[in-house]
Amino acid sequence: MERPGEDIAAMHFTRHIVTFDADELASYNAKMEELTAIRAERIQHSRRMKNVAPGRDTIDELVKANKFKPGSRFEEAVLISTYQAGAPMINIPTHVVEDQYTDALVLLQKLKEDGGVAGRYRKEPHDTPEKVLSHLLHGSPVFRFLVLEIHRILDHPPLDKKDKVMILFYVPKVAHCFFTIAAFMGVPCALLTSRQTPKERSDIIKDFNETDEVKVLIATYEIQLAGFDCHLRCAQVICAEPAMSASQEAQALMCVHRAGQQMVTRIHQKCSFMDGLHAELVKHGMEYPSEEIGEGN
Repeated sequence: MERPGEDIAAMHFTRHIVTFDADELASYNAKMEELTAIRAERIQHSRRMKNVAPGRDTIDELVKANKFKPGSRFEEAVLISTYQAGAPMINIPTHVVEDQYTDALVLLQKLKEDGGVAGRYRKEPHDTPEKVLSHLLHGSPVFRFLVLEIHRILDHPPLDKKDKVMILFYVPKVAHCFFTIAAFMGVPCALLTSRQTPKERSDIIKDFNETDEVKVLIATYEIQLAGFDCHLRCAQVICAEPAMSASQEAQALMCVHRAGQQMVTRIHQKCSFMDGLHAELVKHGMEYPSEEIGEGN
């Protein structure tokens, strides 16, 4: 059976492995256990509602039980694996995150108030840029790797002057958080969202292609990238999160490949969920051959 993306074998894949430190791993395990418990409670709640005659009390119960709001299990697990500080955002609509978590200081304050940031940082003041970043980046080896990789490419471009980066996420809320952090660091970046008009997205892509105003383009797999041309200055494409399916990821990469981009880094966060997902992909022959590098936090 033909595997999705087999016709892009000319692309060079690296699978960069990142790991939690001991404190982050303990926090991750606790958050995943909490998520599992909430899922079980959702199931029980749904069963109870089916056995109750519809009435005002039932409707009120459904409205106020925000934690029972239906959501994608895959998306929730990816969010916690990539950016565990963002766990409180699981039940917050994406448009609310985009509208209210408008800069790094607001984002950090809200995550501290909601208990997402590591306990040792919640009451510690974030009164310097360095503290803001350390508090925001704790719990996410993926974000830390992205920050280092962006600086490596932008600060030391190769001789062929490819000095731009495209980063793909699965979870729009995580993409927004990383965009907020990158902008705080002064990185010339832009975020493509589903709420933008086609013209707005086209203008952003044009800036990425033709100017120095946008050097890092952040997008999600859900954004239609058909016809997208990242031009010859895009040094690397980074898949920060797995797509929902191999075909979804391959579709996004094919659009980039047609523009002549052949360097793709796929980040693998070592944890129970990501390791299990990778094993399933390998089992079904849907994992791209790649050079494994890294392993650090």
